[in-house]
Amino acid sequence: MADVRPVIAAIPTMLSHAGGALFSVVRHVVVRCVFWGLVGAGTALLAWLVSLLIGALVLESGVRPLLSGGWLLVPFVLMAVAGVAFAVHGFARGLARAALDLEQRVGVVNRVVDAIAGLLESRIGGRLTDLPLARWESNLKDVSRQYLATDASARGLSAWVWRRVERRVVSMIDTGLLSAYRAEVSATGGGGVEIGKVAGRVKEELSGALGERLMAPLNFQRLLLFAATFLVGIGWFGLVRLVAWAMRAAQ
Repeated sequence: MADVRPVIAAIPTMLSHAGGALFSVVRHVVVRCVFWGLVGAGTALLAWLVSLLIGALVLESGVRPLLSGGWLLVPFVLMAVAGVAFAVHGFARGLARAALDLEQRVGVVNRVVDAIAGLLESRIGGRLTDLPLARWESNLKDVSRQYLATDASARGLSAWVWRRVERRVVSMIDTGLLSAYRAEVSATGGGGVEIGKVAGRVKEELSGALGERLMAPLNFQRLLLFAATFLVGIGWFGLVRLVAWAMRAAQ
């Protein structure tokens, strides 16, 4: 097996090359964590207020019982749970935005693809003939772990956030390289696949669609969070009554 240490030694410059962009990376994550946490808490509070309005209309006793005793803790519990859930969502959105920012500043997709492709070439050669897809996938996972380990010794908040951005980008690139290799094998009949062409295909596909691929699942997740928060926040007293009924029925 070829010596990959020269390739590994060249990779840590990736973190230092980001330079001043690291502050922007951290800013994206922190700001979105706080913002979406507040949005979640506000959404839960709004849903709770709507539940009171509905209660005033449908409950014979009105909303007074819901505003006394332990029931007063309900809005705070809802706000805390929703705030944490939305903050985690904000963290993911911050990582995605940071990846997009780094793509604009330092071309992170091309650099990571080149690094992983270089590791693959050092490991299995630049031109492959009849290499099974399973072996390609196995080698790809190995070199991806090698790549991610290069920045593992870096310390500090910026490095911690950077590594998570890298992991997200590397995960997408791994999927892209696997699909691209499969496509190249089909195109050549397995008679000779060049890693450079596979890497070029991935660069072309990801560089223009990185934002869509990162944000589409997060936008869907956001809709689910809003829906769940409103459903639980508005119908919490119905859920409590249902649980109480179930407990009485079980006795």
